[in-house]
Amino acid sequence: MKKYMVYLCAFMALFVLGGYSGKLVNAAAPIGTQDNTIETRYTPPQPQILDESVVSEWASAYITKAHSLGLVPHSLFAVSPTATDYTLPITRAEFAALAVTLYETVTGAEVMGRTSFSDTTDIYVEKIAYLNVVFGVGNNHFDPYSQLTREQAAVILVRLFFAIHAYLDTDLPTMLDLPHLADIFTDYEQVSPWAFDGVASAFVLGIMGGVGDGTFDPISQYTREQSIVTILRLFDMMDE
Repeated sequence: MKKYMVYLCAFMALFVLGGYSGKLVNAAAPIGTQDNTIETRYTPPQPQILDESVVSEWASAYITKAHSLGLVPHSLFAVSPTATDYTLPITRAEFAALAVTLYETVTGAEVMGRTSFSDTTDIYVEKIAYLNVVFGVGNNHFDPYSQLTREQAAVILVRLFFAIHAYLDTDLPTMLDLPHLADIFTDYEQVSPWAFDGVASAFVLGIMGGVGDGTFDPISQYTREQSIVTILRLFDMMDE
């Protein structure tokens, strides 16, 4: 399957995540428009590649590449000046940092808008919420230290993909005929109704797949290394 053709035919699905129908889903309203950014080339802070880290063997090369491309903010996840544990579950605030860094790297523009919350002043959280890629949890709270699940990550990653393309003004279709999750994953009944379209879209676009044996494992925790690998995957997709 040719990646770019899939992206051209398949990626607008869910910026109001309604009930899942398996039919055409309207996703025409753009979110990360040029009003959110400045029109100057923006170079994000360069990361420090950590050399005493805990990381799964399968993810090591990807994480090294992501650091070299500046996709992992300086000192994110660090537990000491030279070490971090990438196998731990990722938090909402940490994922926001990865998502904003990808957005600003690919678009070349810093997000200038902010959405504030009463439980955090994290600049990455304020930026990603302004882009409508990650929302609060109610009562003006973001819940920054809550851990992400796989289904939550799928929804956010597809929104991020759309936000970047909206900024770049890429001419893409506005509709996507989503497959039924029952035709993809045997554990589809475990996916939350609000995440059906996100999980299906992430699969169709090639952003996230299953975990083996035809399962998606929607409510398991998403790890730091898994997050970095999918952020790198999005970067490669944009580069193509």
